[in-house]
Amino acid sequence: MAMTVRLLVLASALLAGLASCVPPRATYNGVQMSVDDAARAQLDAARAKERAGDLAKAAELYEDLARRFPRADEADEALFGAGGVWEKLGKPLKARAAYETLLDRYPRSDKARLAEARISALGGGSDRELELAREAYGRLPEGQKLQRADELAQAAEKSGDADAALFWRKEAVARATTPAQRDRAQEALRRLVEGLSAVDVERLADREDGSSPAAPLLSWQLALVHQQHRDWDALERALSSFLSRYPDHTYAAKARTLRDSVGNRGVVEPLNVGVVLPLSGPYKAFGQQLLDGIELATKGSGIRLIVRDDKGEPTDAAAAVERLFFEDHVIGILGGVLVTEAQAAAAKADELGIPIVSFSRAEKLVEGSEWVFRDMLTNGEMAEALASFAIERRGMRRFAILYPEIPYGTELRDLFDEHVSRHGGEIRGTQSYADKATTFSDPIRKLVGKENVTGRAEYQRKLAEIRAQNLDARKYRNAVEKMRNSISPRIDFDALFIPDQWRQIALVAPALAFEDVITSWCDAADVDRTRRTTGQDVKPVMLLGANLWNHPELPTRAGKYVNCSVFVDGFHAGSERPEVARFVESFQHAKGRNPGLLEAYGFEASQVMRSSIEADRPTSRRALVDSLLRARDLPGPMGPTSVTGDRELRHPLFFLFIDNGTIREAHVDSPDGAL
Repeated sequence: MAMTVRLLVLASALLAGLASCVPPRATYNGVQMSVDDAARAQLDAARAKERAGDLAKAAELYEDLARRFPRADEADEALFGAGGVWEKLGKPLKARAAYETLLDRYPRSDKARLAEARISALGGGSDRELELAREAYGRLPEGQKLQRADELAQAAEKSGDADAALFWRKEAVARATTPAQRDRAQEALRRLVEGLSAVDVERLADREDGSSPAAPLLSWQLALVHQQHRDWDALERALSSFLSRYPDHTYAAKARTLRDSVGNRGVVEPLNVGVVLPLSGPYKAFGQQLLDGIELATKGSGIRLIVRDDKGEPTDAAAAVERLFFEDHVIGILGGVLVTEAQAAAAKADELGIPIVSFSRAEKLVEGSEWVFRDMLTNGEMAEALASFAIERRGMRRFAILYPEIPYGTELRDLFDEHVSRHGGEIRGTQSYADKATTFSDPIRKLVGKENVTGRAEYQRKLAEIRAQNLDARKYRNAVEKMRNSISPRIDFDALFIPDQWRQIALVAPALAFEDVITSWCDAADVDRTRRTTGQDVKPVMLLGANLWNHPELPTRAGKYVNCSVFVDGFHAGSERPEVARFVESFQHAKGRNPGLLEAYGFEASQVMRSSIEADRPTSRRALVDSLLRARDLPGPMGPTSVTGDRELRHPLFFLFIDNGTIREAHVDSPDGAL
């Protein structure tokens, strides 16, 4: 018995020892990893934002890293990075605070000496300087002190000396004698406090005398710091403290409203799901189409949809998310379509800590937040699908791009280039044309080497043949011009990607044929006929397109010139997939019309959230996030739907093929290679 007890004790000690060896874990972008890995990932993200010029976001990421992971090796680098970014932004108060925090927490860091140098470069900041300034100030006549206090405050703010700036701003308030002077002095004090770093706010608020004019401002600002950090318990305590000390302050009404809202933050109605969409204004149609799909997916469930109209406006979107969180106690949200509207909704959801599934196509929307999911076809997704199809399934290696000079075209150009390279292919040529152009000869001729043909062997050979005919000057010029136009294009690519909308494609495709770029690769008879007519060794290429090709009028407008083309989309109502057929039939029965892409994506996102709620019965928003991240191969309206680790909802895309005047789903896995 004694031996058994000793063994149990030994085993317990061993397990405890092993547990203590497990590195601490953290969550970054919704993924569990070690604290060191999370800190490194966030440092990389902050540096990327800084390189991209998004300095405010970079500073936020740097300081958040130092706050969340103070023991990580990257914490001192993050603080130094924050200081540098704040300097670039012209915020010396926040820059100095970052440097001083680095010196206080990590005095042995290799960044400490650099931080001291930056503080010295900012100037000011020593107790002795403040003491001397105060002595000189005391000797001034009373009538000059208000102006001098304001000047000293400005100098301190410029050097980033928060203590001195606060002292002189309070002194200016004390020296103001007229209502106008007091208003100006108090406004300057308010702006100073609002511009302080979180570190300075916490430090100064803790020591400020309650009778000081800065005390209520610092107390309120401290509450806002806790709100920014989503430290809800600390926020509630700070608001209660503010109201107990300053019940009649200008900010008291805001503080009461915020305290009441925060007090209800933990209340969650597990079957309440919020919807934020533009249901009025110029984008009403988009919102209504999504809502039709969302409502159909929850029909017959116990889920209660609470719908808010954000009119497509960012401020309304953020306010709608806030109301759904605090008033309606929803467990999750579906919504956000337009770029700025969706970004505002996502930012507010991230701030509050509530899962949201967005319908925005904006690249990088889900980066940096563990609460933001997305269900929408993106340009990156299409570029990857096309590159994978052409290289991995069709064996192509060389590509060209002809694109419009619009954001859609340039973004898809870059993404297609990137994904072709990833799959081992290469881009042989790239040419652009103006938005809404109606002629395309110049860019096409440049793309296929027909712009300057005089150096080509074919041209020289044919020129020699013309000269041998001893034609007169006029006939010679005509013959040379005709010959120049007949020079065969240099086709050194297997497929041509044109990321434009269908109306423009109906103009571009015939222009390609005019320059002898043959695209009817799947029609052997047409290729042979062209070969005999031109006497050239014709090398047909495949035209590739993106979702804006998907319009029933394209084959009619462009005729045979788009035959054999392949493009990709996120939804195709005419698909042979049984899931699509069931969804289309169900939607037609409910709404009396065919669904489109937005209805399908609305249904899919709503169905995934419904599945998580019904299968796992989450009672907290964190539990819903975890459940959504586990979603794999759920039956969806467009095929099996899964949620990736990057919080993207994904289903197999649709490859569409133009086949003798009709658009149909391509058979990309056909064993004989036919589509």
